[in-house]
Amino acid sequence: MAHMAALGWVCVSIDYRVGKSAKWPDQIIDVKTALAWVREHVADYGGDPDFVAITGGSAGGHLAALAALTGEDNDYPPQSGTAAPIRACVPFYGPYDFDNSLGLRPQGEMRLVERFVVKESLVGNPTLYERGAPLARVHQDAPPFLIVQGTSDNLVVPAESREFVDRLRNASQAVVAYAEVPRAQHAFDAVPSVRTGHVITGVERFLTHIHSLHRHTAPSAPRGWGAGSRER
Repeated sequence: MAHMAALGWVCVSIDYRVGKSAKWPDQIIDVKTALAWVREHVADYGGDPDFVAITGGSAGGHLAALAALTGEDNDYPPQSGTAAPIRACVPFYGPYDFDNSLGLRPQGEMRLVERFVVKESLVGNPTLYERGAPLARVHQDAPPFLIVQGTSDNLVVPAESREFVDRLRNASQAVVAYAEVPRAQHAFDAVPSVRTGHVITGVERFLTHIHSLHRHTAPSAPRGWGAGSRER
């Protein structure tokens, strides 16, 4: 975000409910509510409410991808207003297979999600989990995506991101880019490094390109950059 802000992008860092009082889908509703705020207020800060890009890492990557793929439905309405349209999504190492349909996630990890995030069992309410899975929500009108994944991630394995990329490329009419970072662990970008710098530059180039395409069809000078929360 600091890099994009230095280039003139208007950046909004959003958060979502966690803890005992939060229950899925509170988290994605909070993201949609923040996007409604962006739509109404970002122009006051020099941003363009018609060009919003969203990003996030880990749980934030899951929420960013889900928000980008559910912009036109009423599954997760904001608490007030209408969510800004998402024109580009850059999720980092997100758990896209929320219902573990691929069977890649250990059962112990799924029990933690059931107990602390959803607070309902997968067996008891499989539809709730499936509707919350970006992997299951891919469609032809998805916005452009750049998915970032580390090859040495032991929390979100590369196979999960690869499957998400494949499904997007098979269904979406928009650009779907994939950056698999050699030997990168989960949350690798939390530590400044040469590798992280290259990834940041790649994100910048991707968003600049998508924004330039958008300007040809809907001219607007300022740029908006919505940032989903990092892992929680």
